[in-house]
Amino acid sequence: MSGTPTFIVNLKNLDLSRGEAILFAMFECLDVGHSMVLSDIRNPQPIRAQLESRNPGGFVWVALENGPLNWQIKLTRRNACAEESFSCCSGGACGGGSGIGGELQ
Repeated sequence: MSGTPTFIVNLKNLDLSRGEAILFAMFECLDVGHSMVLSDIRNPQPIRAQLESRNPGGFVWVALENGPLNWQIKLTRRNACAEESFSCCSGGACGGGSGIGGELQ
């Protein structure tokens, strides 16, 4: 989607479990078609496997930088929640995916 805002999620200074929790929460709040860039010093393949498990087919993964010292991955949300009764954002705290994409700096 051309002109769609993108923000960077820098996990370089966070421990793995905290960084993953932040990344997954932010991803769940992305509007369909919006993107974020994951930046880390660790190989992101385990995160990719977890995202695929949580959101099968729900994202596009594009490697912008492939290590070995830095990885940058552009994640674009591909589909919305499958069920209306299910909130993407842990009880709707983020507004149910209504516009978080690009608002964080």
